[in-house]
Amino acid sequence: MRAFYVKRSSVIAVALLALSMLPAWAIYAQGTTGAKTWSNFHRQSRPIAASTPASTPSKLVPAALTGPFLPIILTSIRVSPIVFSGSATSNCLGTTGTSFTYGIKYLCVDVIVDGAQGQAYRFRWTIDGQLKPNLGNSGTIGSQLVDVPDGICYGPSGGCGDAVPRGTYQVSFFLNDIQYQTATALIR
Repeated sequence: MRAFYVKRSSVIAVALLALSMLPAWAIYAQGTTGAKTWSNFHRQSRPIAASTPASTPSKLVPAALTGPFLPIILTSIRVSPIVFSGSATSNCLGTTGTSFTYGIKYLCVDVIVDGAQGQAYRFRWTIDGQLKPNLGNSGTIGSQLVDVPDGICYGPSGGCGDAVPRGTYQVSFFLNDIQYQTATALIR
């Protein structure tokens, strides 16, 4: 009697396995008339990166209406680490690093952004632990790969001309109000 149950349970297991594979098998063998082969059809090509503004949402049509599913590969936004430079002139051609000797007239930063065209950016400066909301450049990323600069200077009546004071300078870079990089420099 026990052999009957073992044989019966094996048959049930095989039947369940066959039934579970039936839907996938049925997709490939839908009828017995003629051999099925792959065929190709022409579709008009369209550029992936259209010249429309980045703020215009794209309209996607379901794959069932347009043909077979093709995955869309998106590239991520890449933001380089912030690079400081200390300079005597506003062209920021000076020493790069994170520690500068007192006497520089301009403290400049550069960050390279790739893949964020059309997105809003801003820099946020903190000097000796105090947020300075009136400092920091902002705007919109204008091209696919871009160097985004910012810098500060110190002088009478909000102008430039004096040496940047000693202290700890922290700058953060944001894209669409998401912080991507932060760096700190010291003027001693």
